[in-house]
Parts: sequence; structure tokens; C-alpha cells
Amino acid sequence: MTPQESSEKEISRAFKKFYRFCASSDADDLKDLLAVLCSSFEKIETLTGVKFKDNRRFIAMKALRNFSTHESELLNSSNALSIQGTTRTFSDVQLLCLIPQDTLTYVLNNLRSQFTKDCINESVIAYKEFVDIYPSIFNLVVDLYFLTVKHSLNIDGDGFLSISNSIKFEKENGYSHYIRGRIIMLDGSDINIFLKESMIDISQRVEEQNALPVCEDGLFNGVAAYENSPSEQVKLMRTDDKRYILDSLLDTDAISIEKDASGKNVGYMNRELHPIEVAIAQEYLESI
Repeated sequence: MTPQESSEKEISRAFKKFYRFCASSDADDLKDLLAVLCSSFEKIETLTGVKFKDNRRFIAMKALRNFSTHESELLNSSNALSIQGTTRTFSDVQLLCLIPQDTLTYVLNNLRSQFTKDCINESVIAYKEFVDIYPSIFNLVVDLYFLTVKHSLNIDGDGFLSISNSIKFEKENGYSHYIRGRIIMLDGSDINIFLKESMIDISQRVEEQNALPVCEDGLFNGVAAYENSPSEQVKLMRTDDKRYILDSLLDTDAISIEKDASGKNVGYMNRELHPIEVAIAQEYLESI
């Protein structure tokens, strides 16, 4: 088998493992995914001669892969947000892969490279007792997709087809291919309590999703019913949470602000916005 054929085989396996991981709360699925995902990048390095030393999430996930392979367990738990729970939250993720803070601290304390430690700290979403590594895993899978396209690799399987369709939809509708991953409480309550009390098993989330109506484009259609109007809901939110959402809108060019002929600031939506995003953007527009 040539290096290219070996790379293609491993990458196809990585996409398959990713979608299995997204539908399962089995802790072993994370270990399997990290192994094959990091291996895919390493095989592309061998194939192309290009090292991914600047891909900080790859460095981070490789360190966690090495720890789970050679030292101990990550003690992770994979969970999901209930569709009913989304009336209290705003996020671009529905799944979480939580590792205890104590486990991450142990990993960091046993690493010599400060650069690797920095990569890990930058790549996780930190809560009080856990860190979420799902956003980094997802974004690394997106990185892998674009590498396969760049190097014209022939990848088989439903997993690769699924992410190809998602990328196509995002391009057509102005959505970012990458996620930020932080969960924000719309009612200003404690996110750490929410994570303890309101997360559900991924299999339950799959059942909830399968019960939703399907749109013409094949996507599930679920609209959260908030107790308050979006503008009233925004008043309950923490200031730093609103700033986080606003920064995301501006950084991804989801909104743009220009001055009209009279010098008045006018906002434009470059993609369809969530009602909470609209309210936050309007509040910001009025403030300037």
C-alpha cells in the first residue's frame, strides 16, 4: 500500500469514527477517535512532508491521545443538550465531551513542553469542574476535511459525505465551518449547575432529534420557544456572555456595520441569525 493509499484509508476511518463518537456516550469511542484522528494527521505529514507544528488543536489533541494511550484514562463523559434545555441556553454546539479538571491538571503537570501546555489550555472550554474538548475535536475534523480536499485525496464512506454536505450548506448560507463551543445561559444562571443537572445521554438526544420534522434540505427543524421575547431575554444575560456572542458575530462577518448617506450606522446580516443574535446585534447597533 502506498503512503497515499494508507493515508486515505486512515482518514476514511477517522470520519467514520467521528460520526460514531457523535452518536454515542461510550467513553471508549473518544479514545478510538483520538487515536485514528491524530494518526490521520501524522500520515498526511509523512505523505506531504509538511509538519502541523502550528496547528495548536492538533498538538493539544495529540497530547491527550498520548496520555490515554500510554498512561491512564481521560475519564471523559460525552453528553448532549436536551432540545427542551435549549430554551435556557445559546451555543453553536449540542454535544459535549467533558474531561474532569483534575484529569487535565494531571496531564498538564506531567508535560515538559510549555508550548503543548499552552495549546491544551487554548483548546478547551473550561467550566468549574470539567473542560469540554468537543469543540477542538470538531474543528480538527474540519481541518482534516480541508486537508483532504487540498491534497486531492480519495476518501470513502458516509462520514466524509456527511461533512462534505455540511460544508457545502455552510458555504451557501454564510455560516462558519468552525465552532467556538461555549455554552451561554440566557437566564443568567450558573452554567456549572446546568451542566450537572440538565445534560442528557447522547442516545436520548438522537431520539429527540429523530422526532423533529425534517425540512426540504434534509435538516431537522427545531425552534426553541423562549419564555420571554429575545430582547427581554438578552436583558437577563451576563454582560460578558453578550460580548462573547457579539464578538463571534463580528469575527465571523455574520454581521457588518456601515454608515449610510446621512452618517447613521446601519447593520447588515450576512447569514440567517438566531433571534438572540439579532437582539444582541440590535443592542450593539443602538449603543454606537
